[in-house]
Amino acid sequence: MDLGAIRRARRMKLEPDRCFDCGDCVSVCPVDAIRLQAGVISVDQARCVECGVCWRTGICPTSVFEPEELPWPRLVRALFSDPATEHRRTRLAGRGTEEIKTNDVRHCYVGDWVGVAAEVGRPGVGASFHDVQCVTQAFAEGGARFVADNPLMELIADPARGRLDPTLLDERVLSVIVEGLVPVVALEPTLRALVEACSRLSAPVLLSVVGGHDIDGSMSYRPVLEKMAFTCLPTGKMNLGFMA
Repeated sequence: MDLGAIRRARRMKLEPDRCFDCGDCVSVCPVDAIRLQAGVISVDQARCVECGVCWRTGICPTSVFEPEELPWPRLVRALFSDPATEHRRTRLAGRGTEEIKTNDVRHCYVGDWVGVAAEVGRPGVGASFHDVQCVTQAFAEGGARFVADNPLMELIADPARGRLDPTLLDERVLSVIVEGLVPVVALEPTLRALVEACSRLSAPVLLSVVGGHDIDGSMSYRPVLEKMAFTCLPTGKMNLGFMA
């Protein structure tokens, strides 16, 4: 992996000598990693996702939180949780590609090709890369082709089986967006594999289908979604709902 992709990633460390335990920082942490117990502030490093919110907000009146360099594989937490961190692949700050956000940049989802996305984890809950790998394996099982310029691709060691770099599996993030392309004929098995995988996770997963319209306004993937009892809207991108 190119470490230049995460050159601005920093760990938030606590300077206890500056802290007078006001507790103002507790409320801004999106994963409840900052604790005030018995009048003492501490950071649960296992739960922290290195999003940098405690530092960027300036909530601390004595600047207790200080950025420092992150080692591998910890730095991956910031890459997917800190919105100020730019990805080398996308040149964007964020977890997915520009196409999945706007659905009209490169016209990937045309003809019989449909995009499927799964956002694993949410603020307040987060997710581990064990959860993410469960979803990537379901993508591979269903026959999806991973989107090459999604930042997650640098972490997938075996795309054919959807397996991640094993050194990452215990790391946690706010959320990760997995993106794939499937032909319409493979959409149903892909979605069924994803729904089944999501049922085994403790982290929430938001599934979405992204596609284009034919010239007459029809959508080739609509019969598949209706067969599976998903609502199909004429928007080109549909959130199918949380699977957890």
